[in-house]
Amino acid sequence: MEPSRGIENRYYALTLIQYMKLKDLINTTEHWFYTNNCSSWVSEVVKKLYKTEVDADDWFGIETPRELSGSIWLLERKEPTSVDNPKVIVWRSTRRGYRRVK
Repeated sequence: MEPSRGIENRYYALTLIQYMKLKDLINTTEHWFYTNNCSSWVSEVVKKLYKTEVDADDWFGIETPRELSGSIWLLERKEPTSVDNPKVIVWRSTRRGYRRVK
């Protein structure tokens, strides 16, 4: 039986707008290829929702679960998260684009 959680985990808090956008992303049909796989999907979702990078790029620009896992491991060493203590990232719209709110 598979574990209920991955080996490496990272938790992010969702605003209502981010939650609605995530639902849209989940319900969007994806066409999977070697260069567009589950790892690249996760990396892109985090980028779209939080404008931050969770690197999944391995050799030759192909995203892999191994690289994604290593990236999450590094992020967790710097700033651990949990279900009870998720990473909170909020962006505010400005005239020049977006700025990160601390």
